[in-house]
Amino acid sequence: MISPLLAVLLTLTQASDPCAPIRTAKEKTYGFRPTDLKEKEQDEKSKAMDAFWKLVKSNGAAGTSCLRDLLSREERDGFFLFDGASLLLSEDRSPESFSIAERSFERADITQVDRGAYVSAVLELSIHGVDVGRLAQRYLDLDNADGFIPAHALHLERWMGALFMYGSMPSEQSDRYLREALNSKSAEARGSAALMLAISMTESALKELSAYKGLSDLPPDYREHIAEVRTYEPYEKPQRTLQFSREEVLKWIHLMPKTRQELDQAFERQQQYEKTAKGGPQQIVEESPPFIEISDHVRFIESAMATLTEADLADIREARRNSLHAVSDEALDDYFTFTAIIQGVMNRLDLYKEYRPR
Repeated sequence: MISPLLAVLLTLTQASDPCAPIRTAKEKTYGFRPTDLKEKEQDEKSKAMDAFWKLVKSNGAAGTSCLRDLLSREERDGFFLFDGASLLLSEDRSPESFSIAERSFERADITQVDRGAYVSAVLELSIHGVDVGRLAQRYLDLDNADGFIPAHALHLERWMGALFMYGSMPSEQSDRYLREALNSKSAEARGSAALMLAISMTESALKELSAYKGLSDLPPDYREHIAEVRTYEPYEKPQRTLQFSREEVLKWIHLMPKTRQELDQAFERQQQYEKTAKGGPQQIVEESPPFIEISDHVRFIESAMATLTEADLADIREARRNSLHAVSDEALDDYFTFTAIIQGVMNRLDLYKEYRPR
């Protein structure tokens, strides 16, 4: 038993050190590897972690400050580095917290982490301007990179996880990291990197792939998909009159929401449009501008392919990057729709033909 005097001293210490309860809870809760636990032990630890999260959250800014300190000082607990940093991102999005989270993820034992949770957390950092190149490479090199996103019932494969992380970077940055990833020891990692370079569709990425000597050594599925993306296909002009001019295409692309406030404004524009639009729900979507999402807006997509110039592709790539706002199938649909537009413009103008097989 704790003596009355020791109890008083402990109370006084905790009063002068507000981080003491959080530090104690962390020591009692963590220090384990999830894969080493049996199912019952995992349930018990899950409850303990929930309690730790609640404790940190209930202490507001002071709790966040204590958590930042714990993560900065942690040297051994690879699982806490991920779970604690995930908690930090849920509570605070200051530059300091982003920096600490990045360093924590870089040191975390990601073999013990749900792959979907890791990709989502890295995407969150990337969206806020953090250079996540090293974190993306850690994922790419995993022996088992498959994960699951429960909120969207999305089975995440290695190339998909890579797409969310590398695709959320500016093109120059992602192309640079993907070139480095072509030297990975794993054929799956090299295949994912090569596929992402093909999907990037920048001149530098296609040039890199054209010179890459390891294409024939990649797994067959990767080679097939890379060939589909790289290969030139003759452009077929729509037979019907285009519904949107180049200026209108660019206007609506720039109006697509990137913030909560912009999303609310986009909803308003969509509701106003639908009040006077003719036809059934499918026709309205096919003929309307992309207020919030771009997939299924058939008339807009064909107008974009038919009118945009090579100089406009920078705007489309930026809009494509911004479409990766969460790890979801909806975000994938939009990303690939923007990719199809880029590919359509490239085919129409026969861009980068020296790097694209016929």
